[in-house]
Amino acid sequence: MIKVNEMKFATNLGVLFALKEEHKLKTLQETYQLLEQTDIDLIFEVLCISYNKANKVNMSQDEFAEFLADNNIGFVKMTSIFKDIVEDLMFNGMSPEEVEAQKNALANLMKK
Repeated sequence: MIKVNEMKFATNLGVLFALKEEHKLKTLQETYQLLEQTDIDLIFEVLCISYNKANKVNMSQDEFAEFLADNNIGFVKMTSIFKDIVEDLMFNGMSPEEVEAQKNALANLMKK
């Protein structure tokens, strides 16, 4: 879980499964591929799902949009929160050292 301006966002597998269900995907691999698209609509959707999960509420996307506006969260901040959510989804439960090692391994893999 991450906190931004006292707002909690879930970063557990429940977020992935909710996204998978919402898009009627068959596998988590497809869900991860969807996350790679990172268009603003998907970013907004992930933030809404994550917020709802963390706070055990069921805000509609319209209500969530108003909530973000009331809390002065703009596009750039939304993108930053999304990045943090996805990163925490990937590395949840790992020590900072393990996270750094995995990031380095992924970076080296991408260079090949």
